Amino acid sequence: MDDKATHETYLWPFYDAVKNGLGAVMCAMNKVNGTLACENSDLLMKTLKTELGFPGLVWPDFNAQSSASASALGGEDYGSSTYWSTSTIQKLLSNGTLSEARFNDMAIRNLMAYYYVHLDNGLQPTTRPTDTYVGVRVNHSKLIRENGAKSMALLKNKNGALPLKSPH
Repeated sequence: MDDKATHETYLWPFYDAVKNGLGAVMCAMNKVNGTLACENSDLLMKTLKTELGFPGLVWPDFNAQSSASASALGGEDYGSSTYWSTSTIQKLLSNGTLSEARFNDMAIRNLMAYYYVHLDNGLQPTTRPTDTYVGVRVNHSKLIRENGAKSMALLKNKNGALPLKSPH
């Protein structure tokens, strides 16, 4: 099998995901052809964004970046605060490392999902005071049982075995 056929074979699941509305991709911390996946412009800019037409956001897995410039130029649209800060991005823009066009593309990709899911409808809650307690575990057991029941896989009822009459 030649490289092109292999390349196209492996891309089908990603192509399907992109064409069915995939909104974001997390790039991995492994290397692809010797370059971190999150800093690999062939993988992210050429293949994902150009060839597959992915319009969404690319952000890094934990420890998947080694520099601000390499990840921004490689195709990330949102970076780890370890490497990306306002001053870092401003420096990359002012010294010409990061083009205004690429920066605008990153900004648009960060905002697209916000508008896509209609979060611009004015119904989002305002921020809460920092001293407000929120009991996030109050009804976890109920939610877990309820969602677990909803997500049970349907089983093939071979030989009339279901429902179980006396399960252990």
